[in-house]
Amino acid sequence: MEKDVFEIYNTGQWNDSRQPLGAYLSSAKNEMNKFVPEVKIAIFNEHRTAFYFWAKAMHNRYAPVPDLITIDLHTDTNDPDHIELLRDIDLNSSYEVSQIIYDHNVMTTRNDQQILSAQYLNLIRNAYILHSQSWHRDFIYKDVEGKDHKLLHFTEIVDFINAISQQHVIRSFLDIDCDYFTNNEDKCKEKRTINESKFDIFNSDLMNIISKDLELITIALEPDHCGGFSKCFKIFNKLQSKLFDGELFHENCRLKI
Repeated sequence: MEKDVFEIYNTGQWNDSRQPLGAYLSSAKNEMNKFVPEVKIAIFNEHRTAFYFWAKAMHNRYAPVPDLITIDLHTDTNDPDHIELLRDIDLNSSYEVSQIIYDHNVMTTRNDQQILSAQYLNLIRNAYILHSQSWHRDFIYKDVEGKDHKLLHFTEIVDFINAISQQHVIRSFLDIDCDYFTNNEDKCKEKRTINESKFDIFNSDLMNIISKDLELITIALEPDHCGGFSKCFKIFNKLQSKLFDGELFHENCRLKI
């Protein structure tokens, strides 16, 4: 009997050939982290793809579960529609992890369920969310084993920085959605313009605070929420200049401190 495609590719091991289509993985030297001197940078269109790279970073790692530092126009903290489907995922299989990103029964195309999905599976501990939505609430989310995970929301940079600096963060992932750097006032996505003042987050102490524990940066391009590809790439280029010395995918690229 012929094997189906799942049996052929699901080896129960992590295989980088299963990386989601359209996603890119680079790295930059991080002189502040003595244990992980190179931070990985994942770049992709759809924000839910971050889940794959969070799982990849946690593969075969017994270090403390990282906190998520996320910067996004939206909070992206909706419950997974079918949480029971997450329970059966083999996190040691890159094939299974990559498949759920495309399974709309697990993560919808709204790209707003990746954080709680990751917390449910204990891939991330607490989430600190800087966003531009008028309505939000902090809450506790329980994972599959009943452990508590905090979701803390902020609209002011100073409050965001203070909360992170006051917590005992010993391992972190930085997650950025390019749409944060647009004007939220215009509800028509096509008419959104770039808000230069929002880049002030990188003139703050944020990177100094988290760089010594930072292992992974995920960047969602989300051009449809940025007012189109040209604005999205302008935002990305500005991000690159704020975060790194040198070009991504070049050997001399370093994290700015």
